[in-house]
Amino acid sequence: MAFNRKIESAPFEVALRPEHISEFERRLYLQPRYDAKAIDEYVVKFDSDDTTLITASGPKYDKKGVRDIRDASGLPLFECEKIWAPAWRKRGPWIIRLPGSNGSSKAGDKASEIANTRRTNAYWVNRFDMTFRNAAARDVKGEAEAMVTLHIRSSNALFCNWIVSLGDRIVVHIRESVDRNKRQDPTGRFIRSVPAQTELYKRLTLDVIVAENFDLSLAALIAVMVSDMTFSMQK
Repeated sequence: MAFNRKIESAPFEVALRPEHISEFERRLYLQPRYDAKAIDEYVVKFDSDDTTLITASGPKYDKKGVRDIRDASGLPLFECEKIWAPAWRKRGPWIIRLPGSNGSSKAGDKASEIANTRRTNAYWVNRFDMTFRNAAARDVKGEAEAMVTLHIRSSNALFCNWIVSLGDRIVVHIRESVDRNKRQDPTGRFIRSVPAQTELYKRLTLDVIVAENFDLSLAALIAVMVSDMTFSMQK
């Protein structure tokens, strides 16, 4: 399994939330739960001391497919909405909005959108791009120069192993946590389903390695998307 990827410092600061930019390479891990109603269905923690960086709620019933992303204190950071077919064919599988927005895939509040994704081939299963205005951009001549596109790619069809690149630099590596998943079943889209939740595949803990100058909360958000894509495609 080609899990090891060379992480390089981002050439400039990249962020949705500049207060979470990493000053050096950091390792996080994503811990999933199987309670779709939980306010912390996903928890992303620092590997060094197990303190919480963000939580991601289960999808809301009043906003289908929307997750609340909050920091360790419970402060809302943004909302992540999973777009449902056939709307995703035009707009992408996810839209990121400011917290408290009234947007939806059918009638979105454009002013609240801070990032969106788009497909790069016929399927979403192994690649997509994310475009957003870099909140850490300085000394730029116009809005176009402040825009950033990340390329998010799966590098293994059987194991959860993803890289996020900015230009030719890998700035985030998301992979199965070998140490934390020792006693769990192997991953894959064809494994047995979780008891009493047959629509969900068994989700595993993921390691998230983040480069210097990159927004930790953004890396954590992408890890949530990747986990949903890999293990919970029917969610």
